[in-house]
Amino acid sequence: MNSHSVKIVHSEVVNGQLVIVVQRRGMMRNTLAQIERAVSEALGGARVAVLTEAQWQAP
Repeated sequence: MNSHSVKIVHSEVVNGQLVIVVQRRGMMRNTLAQIERAVSEALGGARVAVLTEAQWQAP
């Protein structure tokens, strides 16, 4: 069994989209997409982006 840890380090709304920045520890890349879908569904179809810290800090 794989152990995954997701810590939210930042969140904000940018151009009507909820952006959630997470620390990536032992996560597969597709886990980010799964988190996006789950949060979007929980918020009634809201636009959501889940990014790693590296993606968020990139220009």
